[in-house]
Amino acid sequence: MRSETHLHPRAEVADSIAILNKTYGKVIDSIWTPVAKFLAALPEKYDLGDAYERVRTAENKSLDQMAIYGPAAKQLLTSEQVRKLPPFIALFLDNRAIRQVRPGRAGGGRGGFFGG
Repeated sequence: MRSETHLHPRAEVADSIAILNKTYGKVIDSIWTPVAKFLAALPEKYDLGDAYERVRTAENKSLDQMAIYGPAAKQLLTSEQVRKLPPFIALFLDNRAIRQVRPGRAGGGRGGFFGG
């Protein structure tokens, strides 16, 4: 039998989290859409350093936004609700954890979202 985790937020809290999520999604799209278009348009031979720099910059901008939206979402939840979150979600609500995933921090060198 599978155990379900239910946070049971109040309606206004659920609405606030939904609004944060929608706003965060728009911000992230505005960061990554130009990068995706740039990468998709690359010729067969291209400057890997330039491509990596654009991705790294977008990762950092994304993490900067996560450092705003994650803690804002965490403030809407009770301590018990935060404890019920899966660890991979809870880490994105914590500024210290977010700072640790900055490119170059994880594993030394090219880190971040896409490994190294």
